[in-house]
Amino acid sequence: MFTIMEEHSTHANDETNASIVLPVSTAEEPSPEPIRTLPTRVTAMYTTSDWWSLWIGLASFGMANILTFTIPYESKSQRIKYIVPQPMKWSHVNDSWDLYGAVGLIPLFAFLGGLYGIALHFMGKFSTEKPWTLYFKGFFAHAVIGILSLWLGRNR
Repeated sequence: MFTIMEEHSTHANDETNASIVLPVSTAEEPSPEPIRTLPTRVTAMYTTSDWWSLWIGLASFGMANILTFTIPYESKSQRIKYIVPQPMKWSHVNDSWDLYGAVGLIPLFAFLGGLYGIALHFMGKFSTEKPWTLYFKGFFAHAVIGILSLWLGRNR
């Protein structure tokens, strides 16, 4: 906020000169609040891979508990052993998958892939050189190899 004042000269032609006068504050301005940062041990809890392996494990354990206590099953059925979607023991290929296990893999992979994506985001792994699609192609490849290995290992 500037004010313009006119000064008259003492010359015979009375030329007008304009000058800028800056307002002077008499009250002290409050200093800005200092920026508070979290301690490094707290920021490490969501920016390092060591901690994210723990968070993903904790979330997986929570999901296993939710599946165990919300899915109804009979007391003597095989569903107790295979409550988390997975292939069952088999001697013929048709015996390895039931509808629950086959369809249940889709939300399971979506849940674990979402946790993986959140972890990568907080760790700052996404960039123009390494886009998110690169990481999820790797995640999908590892998931397929893991399911095939588990499926083949369950053969009687």
